[in-house]
Amino acid sequence: MYLTRSPLFDDRFRLAGCALAGSPADGTANCQASFPPLSALTPEVVADYGGGSRIWVPLAPDALYDRAFVPGLRDATVLEVPASLAADGQAVAACRDWSDAGFRIAVRAAQRGGRQEQLYSLAYAISFDAGGCCREAADGFAKELTGLGRPLAAVGVDSLTEHATLRNAGVRYFTGRFYTTPEAAPSMQLSVSLGTAAKLMGMLARPDLSDRAIEKELRSDPALSYNLLRMANAASTGLGAIGSILHAIQIVGRNGLQRWCALLAVGNSAASTPMERERRMFVLERARLCELIAEGTALRRHASSLFLTGMLSAMLPMVGKPNDGVVDGIAVNSDVARALAGDNGLYTPVLSLASAYSYGNWTEAEAIGRQLDVLHQLPQWAHAAVKWAREALARG
Repeated sequence: MYLTRSPLFDDRFRLAGCALAGSPADGTANCQASFPPLSALTPEVVADYGGGSRIWVPLAPDALYDRAFVPGLRDATVLEVPASLAADGQAVAACRDWSDAGFRIAVRAAQRGGRQEQLYSLAYAISFDAGGCCREAADGFAKELTGLGRPLAAVGVDSLTEHATLRNAGVRYFTGRFYTTPEAAPSMQLSVSLGTAAKLMGMLARPDLSDRAIEKELRSDPALSYNLLRMANAASTGLGAIGSILHAIQIVGRNGLQRWCALLAVGNSAASTPMERERRMFVLERARLCELIAEGTALRRHASSLFLTGMLSAMLPMVGKPNDGVVDGIAVNSDVARALAGDNGLYTPVLSLASAYSYGNWTEAEAIGRQLDVLHQLPQWAHAAVKWAREALARG
């Protein structure tokens, strides 16, 4: 089963859960197949994708009517009924049975027609697609739904302006690209993790630890890694373009890295907000998935460079588009640069696959996955990337 997650925030930017989307990993992916079966939500999946918060799961009509109550999911999920569901007696009875069994039901509101008042009366929350209409229409629809007396969740929010407009209209929960990618808010930079910087300083003082051990710790913090790349770039005159984080460590050297790490942590550390943590999570997931795909294909020896490619691709809105192999003043090698620019190149298919998967573009992801012959392994690698990213954040 293909699965991807999007964090769900409340109106104060506090993490309130995550929205799950999926598609069968059987070669038939399409944009409409977005109902992950409840059987796919194992305790490990719930822990790794939810991170302790509730998972909002689209509930297929068949699953709704089957009433296959899974006790372990009762306190871990919000089950979302699709907007296409007709609010007839059968649907109302099924929703009531799920609610009586202790499950929280969210109803996806239909933008045009198909009034669902009977379902709304049973709902814990009402969700609607804010990205499927213009800002004025979304604002008006939110105000209309507010009168139903249920918390509202806006899906597909892409900018801070949209968030503010919908919040003023009474929306309580929000999800969309704005909350993971700083694309719509380039001024919101990732802060350096003080915990990671302090741990690195201790590790750098130990001659028995290899550069690869330092790299393993450093790459769990995208902000530290990116600043290292900039420092390495300044010191790399005549040493060639940077191809990986390990390469950057070797250019800067242990002593220089230790002094820089101390200064950077003191000067740039900030309290990590839930949104900053989720943006780090997004960057780390993308980077690790690129690396895992490389390790499982003929690009195995390029895995470190593809980790760097994935990391930079998720941070590009903050650092600027690549230009002739240069990303915000950092000279990256030609394979990395071509992938970041979307040009044909050795790394481009891997990055395109990881990007399509992270956004739930299943048709595109499946086409590229078939080209790379990794369809069977892709769900396992994606889950492993989520698990690794969450563990990396916990260490930081």
